[in-house]
Amino acid sequence: MNRMKAQASIRYVASRTFIRGLLALYYSSVEVYGKNFFPRRGRTLIIANHQTGLLDGVLILATNNVTIRTLIKHTLWDEPLVGFFATGLGMIPVLRKQDVAEGSNVSPERHQKTFEMVERTFLNNESALIFPEGKSHDISHLQKLRSGAARMLLQIEAKNDFRLGLRWLPISLDYEEKDRPGSRVLLHYHPSRDIQRYKDIYTKDQEKAVRELRDEMEDYLSDITIGFASWEDRLFMERLTEMWLACTPASQLLDRHNQLLKWNRVMEKTQLESAAEWQKLRKLVEKLHEHLSAYALNPKEIFRK
Repeated sequence: MNRMKAQASIRYVASRTFIRGLLALYYSSVEVYGKNFFPRRGRTLIIANHQTGLLDGVLILATNNVTIRTLIKHTLWDEPLVGFFATGLGMIPVLRKQDVAEGSNVSPERHQKTFEMVERTFLNNESALIFPEGKSHDISHLQKLRSGAARMLLQIEAKNDFRLGLRWLPISLDYEEKDRPGSRVLLHYHPSRDIQRYKDIYTKDQEKAVRELRDEMEDYLSDITIGFASWEDRLFMERLTEMWLACTPASQLLDRHNQLLKWNRVMEKTQLESAAEWQKLRKLVEKLHEHLSAYALNPKEIFRK
């Protein structure tokens, strides 16, 4: 058994090292903040927003030195190369209802095997990663979370009399330009939370406990994830932020991320009573952006001087 675990560990490290090399070639930088929030004991379920399919998961794995088991849809094993690395990284298959052929019977217990694999992961003092939105997307804001992450934590903890001390930890992923090589990526870890307060609720009403934990996860992720009502709003704010940060000597992607979060909250609160002012600002930003683009200029080349 120890020999098998050692071999699995070697495959994991080798696969992670190879992926790190690929990511270093594709991105100009990967900024990681808040890793001190990651519990050293393991037994943590990481949750994150989902923007670029499998890439979101491998970014989190590649920037960690601890073992993390990622939950991914089982159909990815149908692709030989992806399946090879998924096996090497000890990923956990999830049988999603939408991935089953139409007309097929899907057992309500289809998640049980997945839950058992995650439970073994926690008992080995390792951590797991799940994207509770269910699938990656190009929507400008966080999608409503599925209940799987909350259900998994509560079911596993209840099975072990709430003695495992399981926690969940949110990560916000932010891509400067996710489809452009040479751009930057931000991974921002935030403080983890336990689920002990749901023990009594789960004992009395399991579904209520699952709903409340899911809602807590959704509120937390929404607070730390950049999300706008539309892509037009986000594009406007990104251009404004680029100009705003142009005067700083060397702005990090975290500065951009935090500024977008801040201005989005301000816009949400004041858009109705200050609609005319916001519209005026939009026109000014668009006009300035057009002038800069016409001369192939970067805001830093103008505003810093």
